[in-house]
Amino acid sequence: MNSPMRTITAAIAAGVMLGSGLVSGPAGAAPRGSQQWYFDAWDIEAVHKVSKGAGVTVAVIDSGVDASHPDLRGKVLPGHGIGADAAPDGQRDALPDKPRGTTMAGIIAGRGGDRLLGIAPAAKILPISVGKEAEPDEIAEAIRWAADHGATVINISLSAERTPTDAEEKAVRYALEHNAVVVAAVGATRGDFQGVEAPAAAQGVIAVSGLNRSGKFDEDSHEGREVVLSAPMDRIVGSSAGSGASVAAEGTDGSAALVSGTIALVRARFPKLTAMNVISRMIHTALGEDPKEQFGGGLVLASPRYGYGRVDPLRSLTRVTPTAGGENPLLRSHREATEYDRNGSGLNVNTSGFGILGILGGSVCLFAVLGALAVWLLTRRRNPTASGATRMPAAGSAPAGPPPGMPAGVAAGPPAGGWPGTPVPAPWPGTAQPPVGTPGQSPAGYPQAPAGYPHQAAQYPQPPTWSPPEGGGRS
Repeated sequence: MNSPMRTITAAIAAGVMLGSGLVSGPAGAAPRGSQQWYFDAWDIEAVHKVSKGAGVTVAVIDSGVDASHPDLRGKVLPGHGIGADAAPDGQRDALPDKPRGTTMAGIIAGRGGDRLLGIAPAAKILPISVGKEAEPDEIAEAIRWAADHGATVINISLSAERTPTDAEEKAVRYALEHNAVVVAAVGATRGDFQGVEAPAAAQGVIAVSGLNRSGKFDEDSHEGREVVLSAPMDRIVGSSAGSGASVAAEGTDGSAALVSGTIALVRARFPKLTAMNVISRMIHTALGEDPKEQFGGGLVLASPRYGYGRVDPLRSLTRVTPTAGGENPLLRSHREATEYDRNGSGLNVNTSGFGILGILGGSVCLFAVLGALAVWLLTRRRNPTASGATRMPAAGSAPAGPPPGMPAGVAAGPPAGGWPGTPVPAPWPGTAQPPVGTPGQSPAGYPQAPAGYPHQAAQYPQPPTWSPPEGGGRS
């Protein structure tokens, strides 16, 4: 396994930046139409009629962002630098030849017009540069700094082939506690490492996997139980080097940027939603693997490839979703793709302790109460003596004991000679024993039954002789 340090420079030499190929495109004119194919699929014009991300700050933790880029002019706030080669304010990209941070910023908040159109063109970018190399502790510091300086969405498109550190886990929780949603790329296949990379695998992160143009899982994307959402990763157009050229990102880093931009739209549209409720809305409005399948109700199994579904910006802005309660839905000691109740009762966890934490709603409590009541009623029916109930004796049998209220120690049977005042029954007529009869006849001494008794039993009609119509039988 690689060391905790992720050397971005080495990735550049290989022509890949942390799992993302950057392919140069034409300079100058804004790339639209077929180049931003995912915008056509999402009906971005309808999306931007609802929200453009105004008033939302998205932190980009990466190599820095070129604030002078034409696509981003006026969009980049003074930020922060961590490391010797990072710009102190984050407004210079430490990777000028392949400006990764600038590319992600353009995908998120390109200003449009005659320039690149980002998914949230009215949002602001808060750049936090970790330079050419990113240590885990620097990633953790960057997350905390972003949460402390007004970012309500934190995008981390860089990834490393390792597990998250304790510092990163705590930093993500800190951000969530400060109402910031953390989004990260799961990484792309390029070595022996299997599963979701760091920091996306940290608890509480919206880990984003990649899709191809058909909306299916891209085999170049990593997968794992930590995946929460999925988004396009095939040639995502972003801002390139200082000349203003466009660039096509190939990897889940672009997927994460698209999800971060979508969350910026949601936070602008619903400014009072907490981070927990924003995450809940994103999960509730995600689409299933089949583009025609919309998870709108019932229990749905999360997928290690798709998470809880494909991001759909318009649905995330327009659908009615339940209000979440309790702890943030992405916090758990460990996470595993389990069941999700999209009717609003919450997220269920499996018995092994893995899974996204349930947003436990009132319906869960109601079901528990009703279930307990049903068990109690069933037990009571099977056991009539439960809860002090008195069992009635069977017909023709004597009670098993004294009547209720009789003092303890009183004999159950009558005293010798019978109870006082009890009349002695008369003997059977003409004999000391009841008469013996034969079946079907009245014994001697009994009065005769009236004529016509017993009645003849009614005959049931015969079943029909015709066959049921074709297709009328049970399958």
